[in-house]
Amino acid sequence: MKKFIKENKLLSILLLITIISFIAGILFHATLKEEEFNIITNNINDLLKNHNETILNNIINTNITTITLWLLGISIIGVLLILILYILKVFIFSFELISFITTLKIKKIGFILFYFLPKTFNILLLFILSYFSIEYSINLFKYLFMHKNINFNKSTKKYVKILLINIVLNISISLINYYIVLKLLKINI
Repeated sequence: MKKFIKENKLLSILLLITIISFIAGILFHATLKEEEFNIITNNINDLLKNHNETILNNIINTNITTITLWLLGISIIGVLLILILYILKVFIFSFELISFITTLKIKKIGFILFYFLPKTFNILLLFILSYFSIEYSINLFKYLFMHKNINFNKSTKKYVKILLINIVLNISISLINYYIVLKLLKINI
């Protein structure tokens, strides 16, 4: 395990950040006051009635986040912004997940599973994109300021491929989410 961590420092750090952000979202939910919890419960109940619009908003939001993360990777100051955006996404995901579980309980477990399955894949894709964005940004910093010899032609081609693959997978998940998951949610509700 120590060898893996030593050889993959960036991956290990990003995994640790993911776990901490996820736990923080759950713990934040535990600190809610009664009025805040009631607001969340009302919002979830509204979502149950209007999940068409919510799913479409989630799709647009995810695709905008993907492009933003990629663009931040081509700047030196992007590392900090990528981390902040990624931490917020994981935090919101875990907070939303625990809110659904506590509000809907076991009676709507099918809805919760179908609703969060595409979001889980999106978080995984964001993790991968964040990793490569941070790696690219660090390489750019090393090249410009530490004068390290880095093959940017190869690195840039790889980075563009990661974006294209991520966009194709995001669009696929979005289509599945909108056309299949949405229909399953209507049946489950």
